Amino acid sequence: MTLEEHLSTLKYNSDETSHITVNKSKCLECRTKACVYVCPVACYEHQGNSILFQWSACVECGACEIACQSLGVGAIIWNNPRGGFGVVFREG
Repeated sequence: MTLEEHLSTLKYNSDETSHITVNKSKCLECRTKACVYVCPVACYEHQGNSILFQWSACVECGACEIACQSLGVGAIIWNNPRGGFGVVFREG
């Protein structure tokens, strides 16, 4: 099964607020923009000097925070979504 096929099996219960905090002023200092390259669903987009972030498609893998902490400037703080919200993984 391809990544796209796996992603199509996901169900989302999106919260009104993000479970990820991005410090955009720190992003300005970042040279790698690693979050853009590691996010499997492209929640991050490098545009000009800033990062655009949209959490609604997040698959909660945490790769963005790990990459930002180890290769970037530590601008991303990832938390678990509030209870009852987030992605639901289904076998398929």
